Amino acid sequence: MKQKIMNAFVICAAALVPANVYAMLDWPNKSVAMLSSTYDGADCIYFTLQGVSEADPIKPGEPTFAIPRAQYGAKDAYAMLLAAKLSGSTVRVLTRGTLACGYASVAQIMMN
Repeated sequence: MKQKIMNAFVICAAALVPANVYAMLDWPNKSVAMLSSTYDGADCIYFTLQGVSEADPIKPGEPTFAIPRAQYGAKDAYAMLLAAKLSGSTVRVLTRGTLACGYASVAQIMMN
């Protein structure tokens, strides 16, 4: 009986975890293809990566990533993307299945 209660608890706990926690995508060793620092319609940084035709399934068929300027570390992320673009270095980008300014929201960027 104790095992059945424990199993039911684990199943209920797993059901309460938001679905986007499992939606993380990892794009390692990618070159920055396009980088845009301004757009008059939204306060985001936009970029694409070479070889990525869909940044995240949350926005099917769209290769663009977005970072809201209000996001913690947005200036640092822009600096890393710009440095990678200018130097030809690669980056690793993580998304979590959410949207920012209408495009795949970036959770984390690392420069290789």
